[in-house]
Order: sequence, then structure tokens, then C-alpha cells
Amino acid sequence: MIRTWLDEEWAPLEAHQQLGQAAANAYRKCRKEGQEDMGSLVLGLASELLTFNYRETFTDAFEVSNKVVEMLMMRSGVEVCCTTSADKARLERFSSQGSQQG
Repeated sequence: MIRTWLDEEWAPLEAHQQLGQAAANAYRKCRKEGQEDMGSLVLGLASELLTFNYRETFTDAFEVSNKVVEMLMMRSGVEVCCTTSADKARLERFSSQGSQQG
């Protein structure tokens, strides 16, 4: 999801795929450590992602962790402020791809 967001916001880059994978790994680690509320997840994800080299990505650890949590909340049906119609469309596309694959 992070890769798709960054590729659509900026331009397709290999660094976006790497960042997407890093975000997924960080998310799994945070959940295994028992971080379940969204505030803890934002901080945990950002902390885990601080070591990533963001030079080519036009973003940072906190923006990525916020986007991950926004997408999780949207997937859960929570109305999230400051999201766009592009975010909603991207989430729908991503969700439909996942249901087709598994």
C-alpha cells in the first residue's frame, strides 16, 4: 500500500518498494510486540522506520507511519480526517487486488 501511495504521489521508484516492505516489516514487529492502539502504532512504526534512507522518497518516517495508520483505520470503516478521494480509491484498488490474490 505504501509503495502504491508513493508511486502515485510522486513517480514509481525502487525505493518506494523497499520502503513499503520496510513498513510492512515494522508493522508486523509492532503488532507482535503488542502495540494495538493507533497512537502506539504510529510511534512504533516511526521509530522502526527512522533508519530507512528516505533521500529518494520525498517523505519521512512519521509521514509513512501516519499513512499506514490512516489506511488501517479506513479499512476498518473509521472516518479519517484529511484523507482524499485518491486515498479511498487507492485503498479500494489495493483491497480488491488482495482479495483476488488470496
